[in-house]
Amino acid sequence: MEGGVSESGNMCPRRSGFFHPRPLPPWRCIKRAIFAYVQVYLHSIDNLFYLWLFNSTAAALISHKIIFIRLHSPLSVFGVILLLPCLFLFDFINLVVLHSGLSSSKTVWNVLSGIVSVVLIICSCAFTSLFINGNAELNWSRSVQVNVLNYFR
Repeated sequence: MEGGVSESGNMCPRRSGFFHPRPLPPWRCIKRAIFAYVQVYLHSIDNLFYLWLFNSTAAALISHKIIFIRLHSPLSVFGVILLLPCLFLFDFINLVVLHSGLSSSKTVWNVLSGIVSVVLIICSCAFTSLFINGNAELNWSRSVQVNVLNYFR
């Protein structure tokens, strides 16, 4: 055991010896694990532009799915529990494939994954823009209609 880390690579190791000191509090283990996962994630894609592109694609897919759910109707608790894996499964598979393509050492896969990422971001932005514009016009016409009716009463 060197430098407080055991040979097995445990996050919260115990010192060897006859008397073991108290283990670290659970929140310290969780904090170390979170920082370790973030560090591994940040170093998983070598190119900073590709990492930015992957993060932008993930944000675009998640925001697109949230707006899509909001557009149709709010789901009940049972509906969310039942449909949540199905709703985000395509996005998760898409992100896994894009991550493997963007972290590849072959330029062809990097460029192809980059193009797919840009297309996904553009499609998500277009859908969001149409939703916001359409929803604003719909809400505006409802508010004008209500105000006009209230004015003549």
